[in-house]
Amino acid sequence: MSLINKSETEFELISVDSIINESLKYGNYNPANSTIQELISSGKLGLVPDSSLKENLFNWLQSIEDADEDFKNQDLQTSTQLIPYLDRNISMKNLNIYENVGIDKKSELFNAADYYKVFHDLKFENLYQGKLLWNIVMINHYKEMDSLALEIINQTENKK
Repeated sequence: MSLINKSETEFELISVDSIINESLKYGNYNPANSTIQELISSGKLGLVPDSSLKENLFNWLQSIEDADEDFKNQDLQTSTQLIPYLDRNISMKNLNIYENVGIDKKSELFNAADYYKVFHDLKFENLYQGKLLWNIVMINHYKEMDSLALEIINQTENKK
């Protein structure tokens, strides 16, 4: 986002292709939860005497569902809006150079100075702002999940 409204010459000094390429990479944390789900669906969760631990196990599953939903929203925004925008306005060949897929020469139809137009387009700024928002939402979910996992671990270790 810090490249928005930069001068034309500044785009020739940095590798915008690699920055955009990296920004398109994201993943989802989707752990196996079959044990917790089996515990709940079998009715055996009632055997866990600690009500706080039970609540945290339910919250864990909900947190994973929330994070997965956020991932799907980000993926949908990227695939239906951001990628089509980039496809119309920049060289995808230049992005793919950084993917180790055998492309070793940048496009002759697009150069670094062409990014000036893209980074001065409100549509581009809005699309990346949306991507940034989903990244922040996902990171916040992952932080909550980390805290919750540590709490569950502490609750189970204290029972030994």
